[in-house]
Amino acid sequence: MNAVFVIICEEMPVSGTYPASCNESFWTNERDAWTELDRIAWMNGYVLPAREDCFYLENEPDKYEYREYRIEEHEMKGEKF
Repeated sequence: MNAVFVIICEEMPVSGTYPASCNESFWTNERDAWTELDRIAWMNGYVLPAREDCFYLENEPDKYEYREYRIEEHEMKGEKF
């Protein structure tokens, strides 16, 4: 099985529309993905507890109800080159 770990950012606008999400980055192992998620949290003034793979920011209340960052593991299908 080939896995990829994706850091996803999901934003819920205060306007009440649907949340928007984007893929922040892709990693081949969970440790590197967590290290990057921890860096994103730290840059936003948040300390990410060990083994946490999700956190919420509320630093732009005039734009977003919340901004969620999380790690998701996805299986890659297909043949290797």
